[in-house]
Amino acid sequence: MPDNKINYNQRMKAIRGFVDFDYDLRKPLSSASKGKINKYFEYINDKVGDNDSNIYVYRGRKKKNIETAKAATGAPPELKGLKTAFFPTVGKEIDIRFDRKGELTIKGEFVTSKFIQFDPLRLIADDSKEYIQSLIDKHNYEKYNITYGEWDSPSMPDSRIAETVSKLAAEYNVKGNHNYKNWLFGVNGLKFSKQGNALDYQKEKKAAILARKRKAKANRKKKK
Repeated sequence: MPDNKINYNQRMKAIRGFVDFDYDLRKPLSSASKGKINKYFEYINDKVGDNDSNIYVYRGRKKKNIETAKAATGAPPELKGLKTAFFPTVGKEIDIRFDRKGELTIKGEFVTSKFIQFDPLRLIADDSKEYIQSLIDKHNYEKYNITYGEWDSPSMPDSRIAETVSKLAAEYNVKGNHNYKNWLFGVNGLKFSKQGNALDYQKEKKAAILARKRKAKANRKKKK
């Protein structure tokens, strides 16, 4: 989109409630400022453009909790200025809680999940499998899935997690956007409210994410 057709003042006003930075819009914006506004606006608009009802916006008071929530929802690490996290809702509304240790639990209609976050450097250490398994052993969940940014893997038993995650980190310990640090944030321990809900949860979550991506793409085309 040509620069002269973008209303940067309008975009900054739209994202103010979601970010921890601001600009004095009475003054001309630098090229760097415009680029930053654009980057955050595109991400945020993809999540909550047109008041998307399938997204729960988390605004926490503690910086640590916000960072954990951002990791759990697959927010790109370079968006350090985000002060919110966008949780997809599957079924009815979700309940998001942090315990005293700062561990995140999400209770939804189909499933209760605990986000178990990784220390990225430990994933490529010699004892990576032992490290991952030690995190899993602290919890007792029916199934687990691995987060791939906004997406997650099919649910699997705890016996497969350490081997799978360790292999992924080793394979994608490369430069650039595909580096594991950009998307391999943790695992979700899952407890389902009813037998058979595992497939319902995976299916509906994937459908919700795809629907939002299609909607965001259509909105971007309209604005060109």
